[in-house]
Amino acid sequence: YEAALRTLASAEQVLRREPRRVVARPLMAQAHGLAARAQERLRRFPEAMEEARRALELDSGHYVARMSRALALHQTGRTGEAQSELQQLARRHSKDVDACLQLGYVQLCSGDPNAVNTLYDALSRASQQPVQRSTEGAVKIYLAIALDLQERGDNQSRVEQLARDGLSLHVNLAHVWKGQQRSLPQQQPPYTAAVQQLRGICDLDLSTIQARRLLSILARATGQPGLVRPLVNTGAVGGGDSEHGSRAGSMPPPNRNWAPWEKSGSQT
Repeated sequence: YEAALRTLASAEQVLRREPRRVVARPLMAQAHGLAARAQERLRRFPEAMEEARRALELDSGHYVARMSRALALHQTGRTGEAQSELQQLARRHSKDVDACLQLGYVQLCSGDPNAVNTLYDALSRASQQPVQRSTEGAVKIYLAIALDLQERGDNQSRVEQLARDGLSLHVNLAHVWKGQQRSLPQQQPPYTAAVQQLRGICDLDLSTIQARRLLSILARATGQPGLVRPLVNTGAVGGGDSEHGSRAGSMPPPNRNWAPWEKSGSQT
């Protein structure tokens, strides 16, 4: 992300000298939008909001800037504003997976029961078009968590299948889980080290409590239910998780490819 920001800053300087505004304006918006995305991933939320503002001044419908702003709003506790932004994007882009995925995740974090339906919608959208494997994997992992929270016995086989599918699709999660299967027997609840590893995955946002629940789900899904002992308070939201945001740490996963959302500029 730091290298990307340096490149984008250099591009901005070049574009400022471009005399053809019709050429420079959309490219400047794109540079600020991508910078907003990078700053949000680096948890520099004020900077992300500022870059998004600059992009949207140039292009009010810039997709990457609006998504980055929504995620920064969520990470700083402004969940209502984040949901409103994401709902607009999901409605406007009826085939888009990312906006629907992020909306479902924000709903999951706030305890909104609509998260299940939103994530099913994201899964349906993903099935109708080519998407990154990690994106589809994230949808399935979040849906597994949302269904598990319902604590219905008839959901368990579905939860575990979603978790297995998500694990097979999400390379970074699979890498972390492989290591955790070796280290978890030496850990005690609340499995702080394992939780930190899960929360360090750059392309799978998880709160502390969500990460704890996911550990339990993955243990069951991989036929190792005794690997993780029952935890107190494994809900997706609520007590014990004091952070507004859902990402922490800087554990470098094996797949470091930075892939901002594929859309660029205004989307109609």
